[in-house]
Order: sequence, then structure tokens, then C-alpha cells
Amino acid sequence: MPNNPHPSYFDYANFDWTDAQALIDSGVKLHRVAEVLGLSTVSSRIIYVAIQKGYLNKVYYVNGVKQPYITGISLPLVYTDLVDLPQPGNPSANFFGTISSDGNDAILERGFVWSNSENPTVNDNIEIVTGTSIGSFSAESVDVSSFIFELNYVRAYATNNVGTSYGNNLTFTPDICLAKGTEVLLSDFSYKKIEDIEYTDLLLVWNFDECKFDTSTILWIKQPQISKQFNFLKFSDGSELKTISQHRIFNKELGKFTYPMTNETPIGTTTFNSKGEEVFLISKEIIYEEVEHYNIITNNHINIFANNILTSCRYNNIYPIQNMKFIKDNRILRTREEFINIDDSYFYGLRLSEQRFSINEIESYINRLMLNELSPVLI
Repeated sequence: MPNNPHPSYFDYANFDWTDAQALIDSGVKLHRVAEVLGLSTVSSRIIYVAIQKGYLNKVYYVNGVKQPYITGISLPLVYTDLVDLPQPGNPSANFFGTISSDGNDAILERGFVWSNSENPTVNDNIEIVTGTSIGSFSAESVDVSSFIFELNYVRAYATNNVGTSYGNNLTFTPDICLAKGTEVLLSDFSYKKIEDIEYTDLLLVWNFDECKFDTSTILWIKQPQISKQFNFLKFSDGSELKTISQHRIFNKELGKFTYPMTNETPIGTTTFNSKGEEVFLISKEIIYEEVEHYNIITNNHINIFANNILTSCRYNNIYPIQNMKFIKDNRILRTREEFINIDDSYFYGLRLSEQRFSINEIESYINRLMLNELSPVLI
């Protein structure tokens, strides 16, 4: 190995860079690489020029994971924009993403990855999207049949010569419902089976604005569908609830409605019943049995009492909840004009002026509701 060669006549092409690369891979700084190789400290410029010429790759670390570095280029910048489920119960999904920067290098591959764990990677389920350009891209009618009863995380990804980068996590659950036979509590404290609920019914709900029981009309009733399995939940007051996929229950510990079959809702989670009592989730299991299912959303309050347990959807998580009351912030309310394509009933019924979901997410969600709505019977 040459000793202290002068940079002006150093033979880059014929120099054995194996040791230098090993040192750089181990995280040794450039001037220390030069010293260890027997080069002068000043001649660390040799190592730098070698990187420029492609003889070496410097490395850097992202979240403790070694990443390659090539001067002048970087990882792509990618976002996950939207997950669209056109028909709940139909095991397909549409994914949308955007590559805002290619990192000054050609995009080699792009697409979407998903899993029932957060931060999925290309080692999980993957849908490669044809094309290498920056900007918006999508994957439509992706088969998610293996995940139809689970909470799933989706990320867009893009790969160039530096490596693979990922967008933000979005979630989807193809079916969120309650089983046929579930008893819904009416405003007069009588019960009616969910399959018999009508738009003229007045339901008992919880008012998180004023921390009290209240009554509400119905915004939306779901058309009946069939699933091949359900979740069987048991509570400390003797209540039992059959949910399809991940229908949310109130979670006192987290101050929001959460999916019961995830780690957010462990055994022992405190929830709330129609007597105003705190009760605990004592067991949960999946039952593989065909079941007909329905769903209901109430106006403004969004929640219902199903088999005496307070249940709802993510649109009820408008603010954090403490002591059964919203802890409101100073957010600026969104204007009606932003939701020009959305009917008044959904704008006011789902309190869209207070919601923080993107307009794309909201429009997609409401389109799904409309597509699967049980139409009122006109007399």
C-alpha cells in the first residue's frame, strides 16, 4: 500500500480501496481513515475524491440503520395520500401516494406496502406500481382479502440508487360493523335489534360536549352484509358484544374510541355502559362463524349504546376525552365551503368543521357511507 502519496499524482484507479471501504463502513471519520491507511491527515482529501469518483461509498445512519451515501443524491421523498375502500365487505382497496422528490436520482421502483403492524416495509405485502416518474401514483383494486378482518397499516414507498424511503402510515379496516341481533338502546331506555332500527327511531347516546346522556336522530344506517367471522367481546358487567372486524369501543385509558382487537385495547380496558358505569373488557376472541352485520351513525354525537356498551367510529375522536367530556382546543373551525361536494346532513352530522382528516379522506369515507347506506323507506 502506498505511504503518504501526494494527492496531485495519486493513482486512484489502481489503489486497493478494500481497507478504506471497511473503515468507512464501520463509521470511522475520513481523516481517521487516511491516518490508518498511512496517508497524511491532509490527504483525507484523497478519500473524499475517491467517493466522488465512485471508488467508495460513504455511509450515514437513519434511525440507527446504515444508509448508503453517494454525493449529490439522496433518498426520495414520498407521501401516502389516501386509502380508499370503495365497498366495505369487498376485499379490495385503492392506494394513492405522491413522490415529491426523486433525490436527484432516477426512481427505480415505487408502490405500496401494507401489514397489520405499523411501519410496513418491502419485506411485507407489496404492490409495485408501474412507472418511475415523480408526482402522484396509485394502485387500484389491490387484493386485501387476507386482511379483511384486521386493522392494517399502509405506506407508499419509492426506491432509487441510494435506497428505499417510505411515506406516512395510513390505516384501513375493510369491515367495521355490529352483528345481527345486537340490541340498540333507544331514548326511552327500551331496546331494538340493530336489524330493525329505522331512521325514525330516537336513540340514547353520550354527549361528550356536556358530559351527559342525550338523545339523537340517526344519520346513517348500513345495508346488511355477510361476514365469515366476528369478534366476541365480554365485559365485567355481563355484557357481550359481537363486532365485525374492528368496530370501536370507548377506551377510558386512552381517552378515545379504539379498535378492540388491537394492542390499544388490552384485556382490562375500562369502557362505559348505558347505566353510566365504568366496566372492563374481560375477554376477546375471534369466532369463525357466518354472521349478518349492520352499523349505525347518529347525528352530531356519532355514538350508540350497543348491548349496553358505548361504541362509535373514528369520527367521534374529535378531541381528547377526559372524565367523559371533550377537552377542546383552540383549533380554527373549517368552513362549509371546503366541503362543497358533501351534503349538509354529513357536514353537520359528522361535525366536519371540527374534524382534522384531510378533505380527500373525508370525501372518500362519505362516498363509502352513501354507497352502502340503507335507503329510508318512504311512506
